[in-house]
Amino acid sequence: MLRKFLSLMISLSMLTAAVPAAFAAPDTADDASAETAAEVTETEVAADAVDVPNEETETTEPEIADIAETSEPDIIEGTPAPEPTEAAETDVSEETIETAVEPDISLMSVVDSGTCGDNLTWTLANSGTLTISGTGAMRDYEYYGYVPWNSIRSSITSVVIEDGITSIGDRAFYDCDALTSVSISSGVTSIGRDAFYNTGYYNEDANWENGILYIDNCLIDAKTDITECTIKNDCKVIANYAFYDNSALTSITIPDSVISIGSSAFSNTAYYNDNVNWENDILYIDNCLIDIKENATVCDIKDSCKVIAYNAFSDCSLLTSITISNGVTSIYSGAFDDCSALTDIYYNGSFSDF
Repeated sequence: MLRKFLSLMISLSMLTAAVPAAFAAPDTADDASAETAAEVTETEVAADAVDVPNEETETTEPEIADIAETSEPDIIEGTPAPEPTEAAETDVSEETIETAVEPDISLMSVVDSGTCGDNLTWTLANSGTLTISGTGAMRDYEYYGYVPWNSIRSSITSVVIEDGITSIGDRAFYDCDALTSVSISSGVTSIGRDAFYNTGYYNEDANWENGILYIDNCLIDAKTDITECTIKNDCKVIANYAFYDNSALTSITIPDSVISIGSSAFSNTAYYNDNVNWENDILYIDNCLIDIKENATVCDIKDSCKVIAYNAFSDCSLLTSITISNGVTSIYSGAFDDCSALTDIYYNGSFSDF
């Protein structure tokens, strides 16, 4: 009996040990299967993870290369733009534009233009500058309304007489009240009557020196109430009628720098009307021959004379003979106009001196 009981207990014990083992086996298999599935999944994911960058690299890099060749790269925020390249392109563009438009600007600046002598032209820029260009003499104008720029005279603020011009015509800039600046080239040897009368420059008191109006090295006009005049040392040209009709002027000093004296520059002054100042029907001021009496028949110019004024001998219908000293350096056109009886002109110097 005891033996049977022990056998039964041993059988139950064995049965109890076998039951957990039977239930545990499927769990282990499931775990192994899950681990295997996880490994497979991780492997696939890893493969996919590796493949994706490769695909992006293969497809993206060529596209970037193509974009770089055909267009400018995008500027990433915070990255400075390629300023040197853009600046260089801008400079070239601006230079090209300036070269192209410069002639047009020049043309647009000309308000009006025309001629004022056989070989002279004038242009008025929109700045108000009137420029005289060319070679030779400007025309004289009997009336200031006849000048070619008469209709636009109020627009003229400055005048430039360029090299090559030899004379400024009578009344050329008369009544140009806005004209305040004038530049006269050194080649000008004659300035007409009232050429700058009643201009802004003429009417500015600050431009007058001891009753004398100068423009550059040219004496333009003189006040009618001055009694004596010492012309400044660098003066070269005395304009036509500069001292005309100055009945108070008794003393005049002309420096050696003067090479040209205009027509009637000292006519009807106190000095001119004083017979004491005439020598053998000839009027001198320092080394300049100013005029000669109309009834003179013979003229022997003194040796110290250097300059003969414009029209000095004009209308001397009785004059038959003139002797010119070798000291004379300047004889200008019109000096012997209407000397109908003049047959002999002598020169005391040599051919090389002449």
